[in-house]
Amino acid sequence: MRFGLLYDFRNPTQWRLPFQELYARTIEQIVYADQLGYDSIWISEHHFVEDGYCPSVLAMAAHVAAKTSRVRIGTSVLLLPFHDPLRVAEDANTVDILSGGRLDLGVGLGYRAEEFAAFGVPRRQRPSRFEENLAILRHALAGQPFTHAGRYRRIAEQITVTPPGVQQHGVPIWGAASSVVAAQRIARERLNLTIRGGRDVYDAWADGLRAQGEAVGDYQCVTRRSYFASDDPDRSWAELAPHVRYQNEAYEEWGAAGPRATAAADTEADRRARSSWMIGTASEVEAMIRAYHERLPFTELLTFGVPPGMDPEKMTPAIARFARELMPRLRDMDPPAPQSGPRS
Repeated sequence: MRFGLLYDFRNPTQWRLPFQELYARTIEQIVYADQLGYDSIWISEHHFVEDGYCPSVLAMAAHVAAKTSRVRIGTSVLLLPFHDPLRVAEDANTVDILSGGRLDLGVGLGYRAEEFAAFGVPRRQRPSRFEENLAILRHALAGQPFTHAGRYRRIAEQITVTPPGVQQHGVPIWGAASSVVAAQRIARERLNLTIRGGRDVYDAWADGLRAQGEAVGDYQCVTRRSYFASDDPDRSWAELAPHVRYQNEAYEEWGAAGPRATAAADTEADRRARSSWMIGTASEVEAMIRAYHERLPFTELLTFGVPPGMDPEKMTPAIARFARELMPRLRDMDPPAPQSGPRS
């Protein structure tokens, strides 16, 4: 079993720091996590968000690569319909070289209407643009000459994207899914999975791989379910709660759920926020993670390194405690995953 940290570098107004300071403090935590033995650092992407949600994941990945020595670095996820896939391949290969072959390239469709409008991409074209950009990206990362004739892009003369990445099979590609339809698409593409859904989503992906004659064990599945081990869980949650609720409410609004203003809704929002984290004593957190793994057979578990607006220094002790106390006890949940995926 592998364990990683997820970062979005958000800087909400009510807790705002100078962005340079926030970045520096967060990178310090990432460097420490590398030393503690975490397996991966993942960086999330969104655009035009008031709190500065990280818009440039591969630039950030390159900086993380320069500051760390062993941890794998992933994008969770790069929103592929908004990007030129040739430039993504060039940038990804560059990060792979700089990191010594430590990049995992997670890609997704995106969903925020504001982003599609700003980039001039019709939202209804999300699946078709994703699939075409993915086809170009895979050819580009393969390091071989290719052409392409598609609905949105034509490459008539053969090109080869250089320099290539350093990983044996190229930079591994992961596909994001939060629905059964999306999981079936990721399975058709024979990609590792970054899952934001439940067992039905996982099963759709796994069944789709098997239908194509693939062994699910040859692939990896990363999920995010944050955790916090504490000797005083209620006190720790009181510190975490405003930041987790801010995060949850933003995602709900982006998903067209809309804001909730009633007292009853506030109570429900608090309940949802608490249930979105596995928080308790060390033994309780261990039991919750094991139970979660029984429901969803992931190969890698992520937690947010810094919830939006929280001082990274307040999270670092919990990250260190998990690495030293719980991580060794939880490694037996799964055989160690391969260092890079078998497909790209």
